[in-house]
Amino acid sequence: MDKKIVIITGSPRRRGNCSHLAASFERRLRELGYTVTEFDACSFSASDWSESTAYFQGGSRDDDCTAFQQLLIREIDEAEGVVLVLPVYIYGMPAQMVAALDVIGSKVRSGEISGRKKCALISCCAQKKLSVFNGIKFTFEHLVKAFGWENSGELLLTGLWKRADADKHHAVDEAYAFADKFVSSPSEEEKKAEEKPEENNKSKANRLVIASVADDILPSWIFSGG
Repeated sequence: MDKKIVIITGSPRRRGNCSHLAASFERRLRELGYTVTEFDACSFSASDWSESTAYFQGGSRDDDCTAFQQLLIREIDEAEGVVLVLPVYIYGMPAQMVAALDVIGSKVRSGEISGRKKCALISCCAQKKLSVFNGIKFTFEHLVKAFGWENSGELLLTGLWKRADADKHHAVDEAYAFADKFVSSPSEEEKKAEEKPEENNKSKANRLVIASVADDILPSWIFSGG
């Protein structure tokens, strides 16, 4: 399990901003000595994800998506962390990512995915208001809690629409730096071990880090480890 991270991307647009962000984040993880496996939830449609669950329920269906799911589940079970990279679609997650998380959730409940994983979210949207992420944040934070995992951070990037925006607005640099925040985020046990109130207050204050250097884009880096 040590030093192994799974990245799950969920953008229907191929080679877009999410792809660039995931690649930058992964590059830094590898530099830090981690083994990284990336899966694209949009390799299959939402209906493919749903239909292939017949295999896990004792059915006879066996297709490419089922094999993909088996590999994904095994890799997550062996990993110490999972990172979701996705865009905002209709103020929520793309359907393929929702379907993938539904499968992952069922495997967590059945015990096929075990252990307390670190989990982080990297998301982008075309608008310049952080409130656009409210739906995704709600879903992500409640899923992490339901899975019994740890929220190790959220990187929310505004103003990314055209394919090259992630590079033009230096969002890839933020994703690269976010990898350090992710691997160094304290566990729940470490947070509880903090005894002094002033240290607790300082920790909470440091969860908001403004590091966007994009021209005319609102501050976009939110690191909320709890």
